Amino acid sequence: MTLPSIGTTAGAQAANISVAATTDANGNITFVGPSGIQGSTITCVVTVPLAPAGAVFTATLGTIGGQGVAVDTWGGSATGGQFQLLVGQTLTVAGVGLSPTTQYTCTFGTITDDGAVQVVIPDPNSSAELADLASAGLAGVHLSSEIVYVATDTQETITPRIDFQYWSWGWLATSIVTVPTSGNATINFDNVATGLSLLDNLNFYEGASDRLAGANFGSDIQITFTNNFNFDVEFFVNFSISA
Repeated sequence: MTLPSIGTTAGAQAANISVAATTDANGNITFVGPSGIQGSTITCVVTVPLAPAGAVFTATLGTIGGQGVAVDTWGGSATGGQFQLLVGQTLTVAGVGLSPTTQYTCTFGTITDDGAVQVVIPDPNSSAELADLASAGLAGVHLSSEIVYVATDTQETITPRIDFQYWSWGWLATSIVTVPTSGNATINFDNVATGLSLLDNLNFYEGASDRLAGANFGSDIQITFTNNFNFDVEFFVNFSISA
């Protein structure tokens, strides 16, 4: 990941800088990135490619271990930036919400320019907005949805594409039917590796669940929907990172 040359009047050198670090027992991590050098301007973007979707990263410009200014926030494996580093400034990236005691690599895509460059500011993106909401503790930060068609008296299984903390689900009839007076639908979370399982049930008079807390399944989850009605339905499940 490298940036295009932006407003350069002299030669620019592009490079990817990879920094590895390990999270603490609470899933927090800090990456120390490049520092500005005399006579040059460094412009860069940042990503942690293997970060879970619920991770939140904050970039700070300042001195190592000293006071700094937070310049951007983003979520998951999205890209933060662009950032400009002047002489005496170091880019530090702090992350929360990652797997405990796990090594991650942060990639800084940099351009070092010896000439005059135009001023840039971090690009807005939806992951930054998501991370801001999550760090503020607001309810129902929505990450993703799945919609699954399931015929009468059958099952369908899916694998979630993201890590999540909370979820809700429900069903809709795919055609006009009389109001049901019997039957139910079930959703079952299974961890194939550990055997951990979680089951929830919706009766014929319930169209959707409340927001429910996710179990600690890890990343190896399968979700099975079972249609016990006498008509075809579409199941939906929503994933969130805050209650």
